[in-house]
Amino acid sequence: MTTKVTMYTVADNAKCEAAEEILRAKGVTEIEKLFVDHNADLRKDMWARTERHTIPQIFVNDEPLGDLDDLLDACESGEIDKILNS
Repeated sequence: MTTKVTMYTVADNAKCEAAEEILRAKGVTEIEKLFVDHNADLRKDMWARTERHTIPQIFVNDEPLGDLDDLLDACESGEIDKILNS
């Protein structure tokens, strides 16, 4: 099974770039990036899916992982490897 990673993001944002670097270091080769900085519809979609405004918002196989802090927590606990390999 191929892991699908989607990230709601904005251009030139350190947290978004850090999240992408972490995911790539974990072996993720493709990240669908949805830029919300100038797209109100995508921003509304992000809110509807997560009820959160923090950027980035990361989804793995259409399941919410959360923002950069959540990604860092998942890396620290080792949960990210299970999530990405499920």
